[in-house]
Amino acid sequence: MASSNSSQARVFASATARAVARLASSLSTKLHKPSLFDLHGLVWNGPTPGERCEVFISHIPRDTYEDLLIPLFSSVGPLWEFRLMMNFSGQNRGFAYAKYGTPALATDAIHKLNGYMLEPKCHLCVRHSTEKRHLCIENLPAATKPEDLMKVLRHLAQGVERVSLKTGPGIEGVSAIVAFSSHYTASMAKRDLVA
Repeated sequence: MASSNSSQARVFASATARAVARLASSLSTKLHKPSLFDLHGLVWNGPTPGERCEVFISHIPRDTYEDLLIPLFSSVGPLWEFRLMMNFSGQNRGFAYAKYGTPALATDAIHKLNGYMLEPKCHLCVRHSTEKRHLCIENLPAATKPEDLMKVLRHLAQGVERVSLKTGPGIEGVSAIVAFSSHYTASMAKRDLVA
C-alpha cells in the first residue's frame, strides 16, 4: 500500500509541475522561469545566460517527467530553465532543453549526461542546442528602409534587436533578416506574425 501512495504522490507532483510549466510558458517573456524550480528547491541566482548555455536532450522515455529530469540535470550545476516538450494530451514528446548559467556548465552536462541510462536500453542523448534567433522576411518593397521596418516590428513583436536588408541577384524585392534577443522571442514573433 505504501508504494501505491508513493506512486500516486509522484504522479501528482509530476502533473503539478507540468501544469505550472505549461502555465508559465503561456505567460509573458518577462516571467523569470527559474521561479518554476521553487517546486524542486532550486532557485537561480545570477545573470541571464548567454549563447551556448543550452543543451538539447533527446531519447527521453515518454513516461519520464520533470520530477526525475530536473534533479538529474541540476546535479551538473544550477539551471536557469528546463523545458520538457509536451503534446496536448500531457505526454512528453521525448525531448527537452536545459539552460545553464555558463557555456562551461552546458559542456559539462554534455560530457556527464550524454549516454546516461534512465532505464534499461534507454540512454539520453545530450548535445548543444542551436538557438535560432533569426527570421527572414521576403518579398518586401524595394523602398523598404531598415529603421522603418525595425519600428514596425518592435511594435508587433518583443525582442527585436536588429534588422538587415538583403537584395541582389536571385532575390525578389528586398529580404530582411531580423535578429531577436532569444530563440523564445523569435518563436513567439514567428507565431504572431504568421497568424
